[in-house]
Amino acid sequence: MCKAGKLEFAREIFYSLSDKGLQPNIRTYTSMIDGLCNEGLLDEASELLKRMDENGCSPNGCTYNTIIRGFLRNNETSRAKELLHVMAERGFSADSYTNRMLVDLPSTHGLQPSREKPQSYL
Repeated sequence: MCKAGKLEFAREIFYSLSDKGLQPNIRTYTSMIDGLCNEGLLDEASELLKRMDENGCSPNGCTYNTIIRGFLRNNETSRAKELLHVMAERGFSADSYTNRMLVDLPSTHGLQPSREKPQSYL
């Protein structure tokens, strides 16, 4: 539903799951985070990531890559870098698409690429 542009409907269903005695799983959380990021609702996506972990549903590599790409698409590079570190500490790595976005950052922001060796998150 999030990908079909029906974020409000998806949000209603998502937040009513617990009323029905259901718990969202990793895919449900990740889909909701993706929808929020696509709408530029990054604070809500971050809060949902935090709540996900607190509710005993640990984010996986796909979840981290999803929110990191959301930050990068919305020019929140410092927040993306913070999550890259958290993701690495938890034993996950950036996928090829996320890495491509990171490599392209200097050119998309009109910056000259650094001559320093980039830090690897793989």
